[in-house]
Amino acid sequence: QSLRRILFGRTFHVFNYEWRKSVFKFREPGSELSYTLETDQLCEVGQKDQEGALVAALSDSLWLAGQEISATVTLVTKDYCITPHLDYKLDDFTERLQLFTFHQKEDVRRFILEHVQCQFTEEGSHGVILFLYSLICSRAADVGSMLKTPRFPVWLVSVNSSCSVVFSLKRSLLSDWRMEHLFNLYYYNGTHSHHWEAASTDQDSERRSPSLEMTIRTKWGGAAIDWNGTLPFY
Repeated sequence: QSLRRILFGRTFHVFNYEWRKSVFKFREPGSELSYTLETDQLCEVGQKDQEGALVAALSDSLWLAGQEISATVTLVTKDYCITPHLDYKLDDFTERLQLFTFHQKEDVRRFILEHVQCQFTEEGSHGVILFLYSLICSRAADVGSMLKTPRFPVWLVSVNSSCSVVFSLKRSLLSDWRMEHLFNLYYYNGTHSHHWEAASTDQDSERRSPSLEMTIRTKWGGAAIDWNGTLPFY
């Protein structure tokens, strides 16, 4: 269920038909473009070489996602692993995921090689989605620690179902708690750009606040926000 929330923001959303039928499929072995993956629409390479190249690409990507410390591979099993809530929509494979974590890159490569046909390239195996899930799980620990305290003062936020960016020009905002008393933030969503000043002081909780202000306060609780002459939008 956490995977669904990370990908879609809610658990009722499921992958569409195009995603569900996507697998890693090479072109015909021995053909002119046999070294390339097949898409909806180019040195001859055999099937074994194709699979080897795919395994190397998948394992390298997962190992890098895990900061070269560990990697997690998700596979579909027969048994259901979760008891879904009422607001969760079944897709008959996410609920049967099993996670396999490795701390040696070679172990990741060997494991993917053992399962590449049945889990990643076979029709109906949901190979592309499994790789996406594996990337998320391999990166999960780092993502969790960086969501509200990233390496740079840039935050991806969702306000009124629209993705946008909040950022500061002061990197010290992340390392010096004294900077959090009074600081400037900038907001950009592709169509609107705003600059305002925030101060960490308690506010009247009964006053209705704009959605963006409430989002900011998930990071800086009770912050007072000056919209810098711009009308707040709800």
